[in-house]
Amino acid sequence: MRHTVTVALTTTTTTTARTIIPAVCTIIHYCFFFIVIVFAQLIDAGSSRQKIQKVPSAPRDMEVMLVNASAVKVSWEKPLYANGDIIGYYVYKDRLLNGEPINDKLQRAIIYDQHKTHTLITNLEPNTEYSFRVNAFNRHGDGEFSASKKILTGGLPPSEPQTHSVNLLNDEAPLRARVDWKPPKFTYNLPINKYIIWYKPFEHIDARKVEVPGTQNFAILDVMGRLYEINIAAENDDGIGVNATEWLTTPVGVPEAEPLNVRYEINADQVGEICVLLTRR
Repeated sequence: MRHTVTVALTTTTTTTARTIIPAVCTIIHYCFFFIVIVFAQLIDAGSSRQKIQKVPSAPRDMEVMLVNASAVKVSWEKPLYANGDIIGYYVYKDRLLNGEPINDKLQRAIIYDQHKTHTLITNLEPNTEYSFRVNAFNRHGDGEFSASKKILTGGLPPSEPQTHSVNLLNDEAPLRARVDWKPPKFTYNLPINKYIIWYKPFEHIDARKVEVPGTQNFAILDVMGRLYEINIAAENDDGIGVNATEWLTTPVGVPEAEPLNVRYEINADQVGEICVLLTRR
């Protein structure tokens, strides 16, 4: 009876050991791989963090201020973490249409001065939206970007109209002339509201003024004869643009006023002959 009990206990113990040992080995196996994976992830995260920390953090408090219709001033504060000596800064510019970039190629200005935290960006198009951002760089590479700032440049009056022709409509008084032109080359994304024409005899100071709608590219002028100076300008919401100037020579028309400084001279050698001297206006 004692022998039987011993055998039963031995069998039970052996069976249990055979069941438990593989399970323990499996658990140890998975724990080993889990520890290895976690350790590898920690090393990778540490390497990435160390790599990021080698370049400067983003510049702070970036501002974009309008200088004129075609220039802005971009300013910023130094990065909080330089992570070494800053060599300089990149200022990136994007031209926008409906809030989206319209050029896949980024344009940037390079500043090789770690102490300079502002720059003037010129040659911008008036009445156009732009986006700017800045990052610093050191010997390890380019740093993090600042947040983008958008700005709409100011408007400008249009450039001068492109004069096409000036022609007389008739040769007899009262004389009339027609002046034709083409729209300005630069309108800066604003419609032309109207055209203004000033014209006057060359020797006069006061000029006559004619206005036509912005959709009309000609005007009829009443002229009096002689050399005329004709100036044409376009106007939009931002003002009147530069003049385009043309000259028109006409046949002699009706005098504008009586002659000046009328003098009479009697020729004693020729009886009954009177010479009248006068000065034109």
